[in-house]
Amino acid sequence: MSTDICAASDEADALARLREVPELRILKRVQPLASWPRSTQQKVTRIAVIDTETTGLDRDEDQIIDFAAAMIAIDEQGRIAAVEGWGAGLNHPGKPIPPEITQLTGIRDEDVAGQKINVDRLAWFVGQAHYCLSHNAAFDRPFVEALCPDIADMT
Repeated sequence: MSTDICAASDEADALARLREVPELRILKRVQPLASWPRSTQQKVTRIAVIDTETTGLDRDEDQIIDFAAAMIAIDEQGRIAAVEGWGAGLNHPGKPIPPEITQLTGIRDEDVAGQKINVDRLAWFVGQAHYCLSHNAAFDRPFVEALCPDIADMT
């Protein structure tokens, strides 16, 4: 049975084909960021979802070259109530980006030339959160804390 989504004639056909893929489980359609609601609830838990790209794996030697964060509000039932904001920035590491990192991330020296992450803005943004979340927190968090020590005490 074909699961070629590109050959689907319409959205319903594409969704039907996706449901045929045994390794795939569709929980809920993800809407574009612009269509997400803004929180109107007073009592929400804010989670800063962060991601980094770095010049390597050594947090003592390597630097962040790309940082992204989104602030999501979670209601009392544990549902996403809103995406309250997001931000991203490039950062020149002060040395050439290793070729293997450029191959992995697509980020080149000319992309980060003259770029600097606004650490005060980063601390303010992430500091609004009750919690911080990332796909690989053991990797991302130490790099972010080295760049912005003000958030080191955050859960």
